[in-house]
Amino acid sequence: MIEDAELREVFKIASEEHLQKLDEGFLHLEKHPDDSAKLEELLREAHSLKGDAGMLGAKDVSTLAHQVEHLLNALQRGEEEMSQDLSDRLFQGLDALNKLVREAVTGEPSGINTFYILANLMGS
Repeated sequence: MIEDAELREVFKIASEEHLQKLDEGFLHLEKHPDDSAKLEELLREAHSLKGDAGMLGAKDVSTLAHQVEHLLNALQRGEEEMSQDLSDRLFQGLDALNKLVREAVTGEPSGINTFYILANLMGS
């Protein structure tokens, strides 16, 4: 849990915004996989979430956000294609990120197995 109450509240608000934009963006990419501007926006959101979490010691959030960012980079470079499998992995990662952010803010255990989610995001 993030100890400082003010930082915790700022992180909560910023993270909710990042996660909402990622959710909307993933839905958009399912229908418009070639939208490079949307992909760039999603990369910024994942990168910002990763950085915010890392700075405040929310390591699991930072780790999973990094892997989401990595997948989005692979999409951007043409190394991955937007498929149902990739979409499912991204949304599973997003669901885990929502729960881990809640854990970082409230201190209540999320029950998320970060290693399992990370392996799934990596396609293992």
